[in-house]
Amino acid sequence: MPATGTGPLTGMSVAVKDLFALEGHPIGAGNEEWLAESMAETTTAPAAAALVAAGAVVAGIARTDEFAYSLAGTNAHHGTPPNPKAPGRISGGSSSGSASAVALGQATIGLGTDTGGSIRVPSAYQGLFGVRTTHGAVSTEGLLPLAPSFDAVGWMTRDAATLAAVGSVLLPPHEPAAPLIDGLFAGALFAPELLALAEPDVVHAVEDSIDAWARSAVLPALDWAGLRTDELPAWLAAFQTVQGY
Repeated sequence: MPATGTGPLTGMSVAVKDLFALEGHPIGAGNEEWLAESMAETTTAPAAAALVAAGAVVAGIARTDEFAYSLAGTNAHHGTPPNPKAPGRISGGSSSGSASAVALGQATIGLGTDTGGSIRVPSAYQGLFGVRTTHGAVSTEGLLPLAPSFDAVGWMTRDAATLAAVGSVLLPPHEPAAPLIDGLFAGALFAPELLALAEPDVVHAVEDSIDAWARSAVLPALDWAGLRTDELPAWLAAFQTVQGY
C-alpha cells in the first residue's frame, strides 16, 4: 500500500500485524480458516491510515499468533517468524511478524497490538524499541479484537528516534512529562520490588542497563513499598479470566 501523503514518516515502511483492516485485503488473524471466510476490507484502520498519510508505505501484512492469543510468536499454520537477534530462539508474540520484519530490516516500523505483552515481549526478545500505548490514546477501530478491555495499539522500531516519530503521528498532542534530550524523553520509572521477582541473570542485566542510562537520564525508582508481590498471582488470574471471557 503506497503512502497517501507526506510527513515525518516519509521514506519509512511499516509491517502491519494481520489484525488491522487494510482496504482491499482480508484480515487473516493467523488462522487459515478465518482467512478463507473473510472478505476484503472496504476501509483501512485509522492507526494504519494515519501512518500512510504521514508518508509511510505498507511493506506487507505481518504474521501473528492465532487470533493474537499467545506471547510465543509460534503459529501452527505458518511456523515462527525468525529472531535475527537470537537465531534458533522464538520471536515472541503475538506481534511476532511485525517485530521480525523490523529486526530483519524489512520494515522501518512494526505496527501491532498489545493485550498482555504482545508488543513488549517481541521487542525484548529481538532488541527493539517498543511501546504499548495508553488505552484510548490510539484508535482500535478496524482492529480484530482479542480482549477489548485490554487491547491497545503499539509499534516497534530499531531506534528511539523512529519510535518517537511514529508517536508524533499516532498519539494525541501532550506536554512533555519529563526533560528532553535530543528531542526524546529522558525520564523513566522502574520498580525494584517487581525487578526482584525476575531470575538473577535478568536482574543483573536490567540493573546494568539502569546504571548506564542513569548517567544521562532521570531514572527515579517507583516507590511501591506497599506492593504485596504475593498478590500478583491473583492479579494474573483475574487478567487471564477476563481475557479468556
